[in-house]
Amino acid sequence: MQALGNDFVILNAIAQDFLEEIIDSAFIKNIADRHLGVGCDQVLVIKNSSCADIAMSIYNPDASHAMACGNGARCVASLWMEKTQKSLISIQVCERVLRAWKSTESNQFSQKRSEEKLQDRPNISVDMSQPTFDASLTKKIQEKIPATFVSLGNPHIVVERSVDDLDFVVNAASKIFPDGVNIEWLTVIDEHCISIDIHERGVGPTNACGTGACAAAVVAISKGYCKSPVVVSMQGGDVRVDFDETIVLTGGTSFVFEGKIDYSPACTTSPVE
Repeated sequence: MQALGNDFVILNAIAQDFLEEIIDSAFIKNIADRHLGVGCDQVLVIKNSSCADIAMSIYNPDASHAMACGNGARCVASLWMEKTQKSLISIQVCERVLRAWKSTESNQFSQKRSEEKLQDRPNISVDMSQPTFDASLTKKIQEKIPATFVSLGNPHIVVERSVDDLDFVVNAASKIFPDGVNIEWLTVIDEHCISIDIHERGVGPTNACGTGACAAAVVAISKGYCKSPVVVSMQGGDVRVDFDETIVLTGGTSFVFEGKIDYSPACTTSPVE
């Protein structure tokens, strides 16, 4: 599935419980490789949960774990709602439980690269919980670049658009965040609209990032540049971010294809039927 060009391989470990035994670093890297495997921005694994309808584990192409993924949560929610015929579900992501529902908003959000080619579904909203700011960490970052730190379960720095040098920002950020950080370059269009460019931790440049859109919108609102709701424009399309006490992310998703993967630990390729 994909959301705004942010594409995911989704594996159902509830229906296929053997997946838990074979998922390792080599498996994830093989599946995510766009030349030798299926190819994706992230691999999402649906699992049983004791505190929500389902749990979702998130793996980057380098096999590192991601702590949050807004667009991935919307894709998994759309898929699970279709499977269960529910309009509201809960998804456990690490220690957070996110609520997701079919949005009553009209299908106004653009999926620039897919809107005429793929099967679009109803807009999905996800309550991404509360953001966490860290003033001392932001102060440390601002000694090198004009940026603000915010966490949505995963770390983000939102950079003022005045700094366009991607390599400079990524290198400066890596000295502060040795495990990596998600980076968004923010441009304010008006009080209800922003645009961002994205560099995801463990992935690199991507067409869209749900938590990145949330982080940028929250920073824009907190600085007084914008008011809620904020439409966030990315290369892959637009999402809406509402922010009061919690953040709600709304946008479209698309089903791309499903298939079977032949895999064994010795495989170097992943043929898809």
